[in-house]
Amino acid sequence: MSSSRTYDVFLTYHDKDIGKSFASDLHSSFTYARFLVYINNNNLTSVDHTNSSVLQAIQEPRISIIIFSNNFDASTWFLEEMEKILECGRTIGHVIVPVVYDVLLFHLRQ
Repeated sequence: MSSSRTYDVFLTYHDKDIGKSFASDLHSSFTYARFLVYINNNNLTSVDHTNSSVLQAIQEPRISIIIFSNNFDASTWFLEEMEKILECGRTIGHVIVPVVYDVLLFHLRQ
């Protein structure tokens, strides 16, 4: 789908179990549909998760998918990525798609 962009979609999540299942399936589906998807596979263990390549990857596509799973707020890097995604939504019209996976809405409202 991408013409001049490197990525069409930025996909982020917190829980490592999500990466093995839902996020991986979502990534595969987008790839099958010929979307170029950035998924930060190293972000679960990386100390410098806000490096320039990740920040560029967040800004570049028009769509970001944020997967909210259990304990999503326990990760500083995830919250920082989410903050950058929201900033892109406000400033450059970035489309943000929140996905709630295996979480009760009660937990999100707290």
